[in-house]
Amino acid sequence: MRVDRVTGAVRVTLPQRAPVAEVDRALLRHRRWIAARLSEAAATRAQVEARGDRLTVWGEELRLVEEPGRQRVHRRGDDLLLPPGKPDALERWLRGQARARLTPLTEAAAATLGRPLARVSIGDAKTRWGSCTAKATITYSYRLVLAPVWVAEAIVWHEACHLAELNHSSRFWSLLNRHEPRTDEARAWLRANGATLVLPRALG
Repeated sequence: MRVDRVTGAVRVTLPQRAPVAEVDRALLRHRRWIAARLSEAAATRAQVEARGDRLTVWGEELRLVEEPGRQRVHRRGDDLLLPPGKPDALERWLRGQARARLTPLTEAAAATLGRPLARVSIGDAKTRWGSCTAKATITYSYRLVLAPVWVAEAIVWHEACHLAELNHSSRFWSLLNRHEPRTDEARAWLRANGATLVLPRALG
């Protein structure tokens, strides 16, 4: 059972042969838990909506402005100029910003660790901020661009350390904490604020 932390949508996953009636029983059994999650989702939506036309990118607050005739996103001072009627344009721009900062940071971390890095990819994972494969490909959620820089840097080190330890063993945590002492603080920040790292409804 999962409740979307922004929309409040409730999703129940059952084994293929389970009776549909089990959904109702599950909802009834967990009604208090669901109510608490729905309350959290409402608070998250209120926080996102309170930003209005503002979006924080790498710690800088920018004003979103739709400009008639514009074909691509362009930053002008503290304004982020958007092409009207193209909701995907902002996400593409943010992906570029994420790639431009996270790629060299990851390359530097891999070099410090003395580990090969195949490539850095920018995706849109809904439940993970980053991942590392056995083939040394590291993927980040582009939404990290909406987090404070130090939080993103902590995620970079987390994934880079997986190049050496593809697990969450004590060796992994020891290695990570040697290179990134803000790990616990960053994880706590994302638990508390990660659900708010979304685009305005009209754009995202």
